[in-house]
Amino acid sequence: MNSNESELILLNERIRSGSFALSDLLEQGQILDASGHSLAACNLYHLWIQNSPLSDKHLALFNYGVLLNRQQRLQEAIQAYALGIELAPQFGENYINLGLMWERLGQNELALQSWSELVKRFDIEGQVRSQMAVTALNHIGRSEEHTSELQSRQ
Repeated sequence: MNSNESELILLNERIRSGSFALSDLLEQGQILDASGHSLAACNLYHLWIQNSPLSDKHLALFNYGVLLNRQQRLQEAIQAYALGIELAPQFGENYINLGLMWERLGQNELALQSWSELVKRFDIEGQVRSQMAVTALNHIGRSEEHTSELQSRQ
């Protein structure tokens, strides 16, 4: 067994035991990404998400989705954001980025659906209660304006 394999085994043991915290993941992922090792950062996130017993996976999934998006792995980013929403529906950032991924793929209806779901989640008695919901409303307005402009040109 070489030293890289040994390090990977030790890392996996730390992740499985919960001693490799989210803050460790964020720090190490940032170091890897900043040093040009984005694929290694993605692999670290994937390993942590799959094996960590910790409860804040929705945050890791958000960062993982960002890394995947930057690597043009849009379908995988969509899966990461969708799972993040499933695990923590109150975390609005995953809805925003999921909508942006759908928009990037030309799936505007799915983008609007993602942002609208976020707005509904935080619309209490007609008052939007979250900055993320306001961001979603801005994306909805921008998208609808763009669609209207395209239709008027035809």
